[in-house]
Parts: sequence; C-alpha cells; structure tokens
Amino acid sequence: MIDSKQRSYGHWQSDVSRTAGWLNQTLFTERATRESPRVFVRYEDLLDDWTRIVGRVGETLDLAVVRDAPAASIVSIHEFVDKGLSRSKANWEDFAIPTPLREQVDVVWDLMSQLAEENAEDMDTVVQELEAARAAYVSLYEDSEAITQSSITAGPRKRSSGKSKTGGTLLRLADKVPRDYREKLPLSWRKAAYRAKHRGRKR
Repeated sequence: MIDSKQRSYGHWQSDVSRTAGWLNQTLFTERATRESPRVFVRYEDLLDDWTRIVGRVGETLDLAVVRDAPAASIVSIHEFVDKGLSRSKANWEDFAIPTPLREQVDVVWDLMSQLAEENAEDMDTVVQELEAARAAYVSLYEDSEAITQSSITAGPRKRSSGKSKTGGTLLRLADKVPRDYREKLPLSWRKAAYRAKHRGRKR
C-alpha cells in the first residue's frame, strides 16, 4: 500500500501520513457505504483469478457491463492481468510507522478482509468492530493534532491578499451537505471545512 503510493505519487507525503490516509479513507468510506450495494475484493484475489472475482462482483451488483462483456474484452483483460502486478512490500519492517498507528491498520485490514470473504457470516459483529476501530482512529488523530498544535501554529504561513480558493470551495461544499451526511465524511475533510469556515469569519 505505502510502497505503491510512493511509486505512483512520489515522496512529497511521508510514510506515516500515507498510512494514516489509508486508515482514514477506509474507515469512513466503509461507514458511508453500509446502506448501499457493495462488494469488497482483496487485490491478491483479483490477480489470482480475476474472472471469478469480477463475476461475483457483477452478479452481486447486477452489472450488465460484466454480465454482457464481449469475448474480446475478456481476452484483453486476460492479457493485462498477471500476478506480477503485485509489486508492493508486504511487511512493516521497511517503514518507520508508529506502533499505535500500525496496530490500528492491522486491525482494520483484518476486518476489511473479513468483509471480502465470499461466504462471510456475522457481519454485524464486524461492523461493530469497525465502529470501534473508527473511534480509536479519531482519538489517535485528535491526540496527535493536539500534540503538534504548537508546531503547526509556529510554522511559516503564506500571506494571502484574498480569500483562499480552496478554503472557499470547501466552505461552499460543506454548507450544501446535509448535517446527517456531513458527519459521515472523512474526518480530514470535515476538519478542513471547519477551518475554512472559521477563517472566513475572522476576516
């Protein structure tokens, strides 16, 4: 995961930040899609037998594009998909990730893998454990933010003569999202919109 993102997007973001980003995105996306039709797929399962996995996805979600796929498309996918596409490192030893964050990722990875099981049972228990994992992540995030507050405040700030374009966009979007749905957005998005809103009030 981390290794793949560093190759694709460069090293402007740290390993720790990318790890936390995966955790944040996974937990809040899972929560936001619980009431929607969905299928979870492990990457290694897809590479191992893509026809079986894609077939299951198409059947579960009733996707005509999968059900009616022409032979030529299937052949082209066969030519593209191979196990060599899995090039990421599968251990923590190569990355300097804080233990609390690493442990939370391990827990969530295991829970998401359970959701990917074809004959998964007792999903209510898994969902409850994901809720607990999300609460633990939010707590870790808020603790980390509080610890680094002095560094953030003391850091260099770019002067701006006008309202931030990004902040203004976040503020406009946040105001249009109903409160019930807004609370399901990733924590990082909600915090960014909150900061943009309060910056606007201070001007």
